[in-house]
Amino acid sequence: MAKRHLVDPVAFALAVVGGPLLAGLIGAPTLISPFATLIGGPVYVLAGTPIMLAYLAMRDSTPEAWAGLAFLTNLILFGIILQLPDMSRSTQSWDGMRLVWGSLFAPIWGWISGCIYASLKRDFYKQPL
Repeated sequence: MAKRHLVDPVAFALAVVGGPLLAGLIGAPTLISPFATLIGGPVYVLAGTPIMLAYLAMRDSTPEAWAGLAFLTNLILFGIILQLPDMSRSTQSWDGMRLVWGSLFAPIWGWISGCIYASLKRDFYKQPL
């Protein structure tokens, strides 16, 4: 039987929300990063939360794993969206652009979130069950 890991709820919540926000603040002079946070941040939080919770329950994680899962989730999510039959051409191009920008920002946000989680996770949650 595989060992289960407890997820530190406070560190997790701060990491998932803090990753996009911190990236938006750091990248504020470019003006692209804050807009990416406003547009993609909610998707990152809504799609990433259940995936990261499931992943963290099975194994301990690194910032690189967070980045990889964020990238993969972005590709799967928008791959599904682009295949929906009722999409107009303008909607497909808009979602295509979000896929491109999301493929850039999701791993950055994931890595920052992973760093936040690793630094805030309390010792009690570091031991597998």
